[in-house]
Amino acid sequence: MDTVFEFLTADDRALFMEKGEIQQFKKDDVILEEGDRRRRLFVILSGSCRVERGHLGKGIVIASLGMNEFFGDMSFLEGNGASAFVIADEAVEVLIISSDTINALLFSVPGLATRFYQSLAVNLSARLRETSAMFPKLMVEEIAEVQLFSPPHTGQLKGKDLPPGLVRDVESFKDAMLHTEHMIIQNQAEGEHIQRNVEGACEELKSSLNKHIEQEALMDKAIGAYVLRETFPHFMTSSYHDRAYTKPRGYSGDYGTIELVYANEAIGDGRLGPCIDRWELDGASCDAVRNRRDMIGKLIRNSGEDWNGDSPMPICSIASGPAREIFDLLDPAAPANLHATCLDIDAEAIEFASMIAQKSGLGDRFTFGQENVVRLALGRGRIRVKPQQIIYSMGLIDYLEERLVVALLDWTFDNLKPGGTAAFGNFAQGSKDRSFMDHLLEWVLIYRSPDDLRDLFRRSKFNDTPVEILQDSSGIQLLAVVQKN
Repeated sequence: MDTVFEFLTADDRALFMEKGEIQQFKKDDVILEEGDRRRRLFVILSGSCRVERGHLGKGIVIASLGMNEFFGDMSFLEGNGASAFVIADEAVEVLIISSDTINALLFSVPGLATRFYQSLAVNLSARLRETSAMFPKLMVEEIAEVQLFSPPHTGQLKGKDLPPGLVRDVESFKDAMLHTEHMIIQNQAEGEHIQRNVEGACEELKSSLNKHIEQEALMDKAIGAYVLRETFPHFMTSSYHDRAYTKPRGYSGDYGTIELVYANEAIGDGRLGPCIDRWELDGASCDAVRNRRDMIGKLIRNSGEDWNGDSPMPICSIASGPAREIFDLLDPAAPANLHATCLDIDAEAIEFASMIAQKSGLGDRFTFGQENVVRLALGRGRIRVKPQQIIYSMGLIDYLEERLVVALLDWTFDNLKPGGTAAFGNFAQGSKDRSFMDHLLEWVLIYRSPDDLRDLFRRSKFNDTPVEILQDSSGIQLLAVVQKN
């Protein structure tokens, strides 16, 4: 308790130790229940705890606490119920002091009240400063695709300045869509014939967009804005396109978008919406998203076969989203022996995956935590992760600038067990879907080569450790895998 309550004297601390009650808790014991109205202060003398908010019977980790940290101060001051559970992460020894005891000491010891409340004020101020630092970038801090002040799409080029071939191709696309819709109305075509017409028109438009942006690289934003404006009514009838473009959770690749890709069911509005959706879901980028689910699943399963620890193999998914790759491994027919820590900034994503875990009877295989992984990498996170055998992220670092990727790799190195594995996915350079994603979905990524990924690992604490680069069948998804020496 030497460093608890900054302004207390050694005699003050000794008095608290004498008058308080010391209790021991085992791993996963609940020390403080959410809603508990008893006014008490808790000081952690040894061990560590996690702070959880309840959701559907499963706790979502929102912070970690260690030795010489305290909790219960808000309830002590306000008299309201505790806002979260505090649970032992390991064997924990806690000093518990009731409000009656504290008030008696504050009344009887000269100057103690001033020193005590000044200590509480400084602690609360630090927490408020930390919370305030998370806004306004809570959801999308330093993500590549996010533009807080988006430029307008109009006025970038006059019609006469646009490449004539591009204008013709866009008009041909619109004519093809209109003609196909008329065919449906007149019962002149159905099924596969309609799908072929839509796919052909979409592919020709995408090829034209790629060609003209490659030829006129300095006009890419103007070309993209023109094609988006002219084709918007058609593509927005696709459910996948709609979600990726509108970004209801703040960025395109949120858990809901990934779920649509995994489900791979064509959904849309109007006569052609499902056909456009089918074309997009069959595209190479969506195929890559499904492939990386299998790639990381295979990596985890292979590592699990070599795991000989007494407890389940600990793995950590960063920006975990729906975490389907983990649920795949926990199939009742042959469940892998693992415990997964899933971290994501999006509370809705965490709640979604937590709900699946509970309904599947797998709640004890997961720890879910809401955390901004960028802040985590920069040493400003609120959750502490115990050493892991595997730490991975399938779709995060292609949103992050190099310095943030290196910081995240450093954090990964520090939190891996010796011999543990790190795996990070990134979309590859040369993707033929890039212009379509950049301009029609406004889904902007940082595309990298295998050498780019190796260089990022080399600049991190992994240093010159050999990096294996895996590539999926679409050629778009890269997965960099490295073992901590």
